[in-house]
Amino acid sequence: MKGMGHEVREHNPFQTPAPAPLLVRTVSPYVARLQGMWASLRGDVESIFPEPAERTESIGEFLARVDEQYTQDA
Repeated sequence: MKGMGHEVREHNPFQTPAPAPLLVRTVSPYVARLQGMWASLRGDVESIFPEPAERTESIGEFLARVDEQYTQDA
């Protein structure tokens, strides 16, 4: 090896202790892909939706209307 210009140096890779494993849960590649897609497309999706309508009734009035209509939904 020395004749070809290569210098060989011995090195023990186990001389230093291995790092302790991190206690972090890894994310599935599918989850990472979906999160990346949502991060890049969120603005486009939000621009499609209309602004939320103004509330015209109080919470009590809304719940009263739900109580009147819930039997018709079943």
